[in-house]
Amino acid sequence: MGDARWVPLPEAVRLLRTTESTLRRWIREGKVQAEAQPRAPGDARIVYRVLVTYVPEDPAPSAADSESEQPPAAAELISAAIAPYVDLSERLRAAHAGQAERIAELERDNSRLSAERDAARAEVEELEEALVKAEAARAMLSDALSRVLAEEREHAARPWWRRLFD
Repeated sequence: MGDARWVPLPEAVRLLRTTESTLRRWIREGKVQAEAQPRAPGDARIVYRVLVTYVPEDPAPSAADSESEQPPAAAELISAAIAPYVDLSERLRAAHAGQAERIAELERDNSRLSAERDAARAEVEELEEALVKAEAARAMLSDALSRVLAEEREHAARPWWRRLFD
């Protein structure tokens, strides 16, 4: 156990075996005593000097230590902590795959329906052209019928003996 001493924030992080964000939270919550230090111009973060009263007997792990050398309890805690996120990630991946499949199906349907729409438009254009031609033919037949009926009326209005010589 070490004596109480004031140390810079990075050293306190190493000594207390925590992260900087956790140590800053502990300072805000009053769990750790600290003093704000003057900071460099333009530096947005507060620089602290932390009072460390307890230093664990074991030396702090160095950056060179591998993550596989974590104590078993820490590994179990980490596994338990990330298990819900792993499960959520797998469910989201499955949902994403289902959505991607549905999108592909909708794109195929869209292509098929677009082709059907284009075919229907072409058929409508052909029918409109046929209708125009049919109306023109009806008008011609109507004119011809009107002429024939007019000639027939004129022919019927003549005496029978004149109709013989026409």
